Amino acid sequence: MDWPSDVSPTSALKVIDVVPIVMCAEDGCFPGLYCSSFLTSPWLSDGCTMILSSMWRSSEVIISVDILTGKLARITPQDSNDSWNVLSLDKDNIIAVHSSPVHVPQIKYGSLCKEAAPGASWNWQHVPGPIYRCSEKVRSLLSALQFSLLKIPVRAISENSTAGTLFIAYNSKSFFPSNVFLNAYQIDIIS
Repeated sequence: MDWPSDVSPTSALKVIDVVPIVMCAEDGCFPGLYCSSFLTSPWLSDGCTMILSSMWRSSEVIISVDILTGKLARITPQDSNDSWNVLSLDKDNIIAVHSSPVHVPQIKYGSLCKEAAPGASWNWQHVPGPIYRCSEKVRSLLSALQFSLLKIPVRAISENSTAGTLFIAYNSKSFFPSNVFLNAYQIDIIS
């Protein structure tokens, strides 16, 4: 879009919604964009695909948006409850940080699988480095923990609305949960 130099859009400019507003997302479906920041240069080499981080239920994921077609894809692993945050782009590859409540953050390098068809998956490789190393004792303590996201139905609002709880516990069955965080995401307010 060509913005006027005085930064006040006129009625002659055509503004298009690329990503639709989601009022009530069903489980597993796109919940809407919830971005806290954007890369300075978020574009892949095709000039129309934007890479960004957004909240997806109780975790942060990396998303690609084709601004010409409106096609949106979650490009971080679908089966992961961990959080992913895009740090930078390296041509058509992604440099990101990956973390969870029970793992030390790790730098990941993502590249699109070339042989894959539309809706293709990304290959994520660990990037070793001294920044996120921890002692053996910390690694041992973290390995004794597990976490999961529990979905809690909220039927008073909508048949398909859920709230989430982050559940962190020791792997041993003899311990009770150490932390439980209620996350009331995607609860729709009906006025």
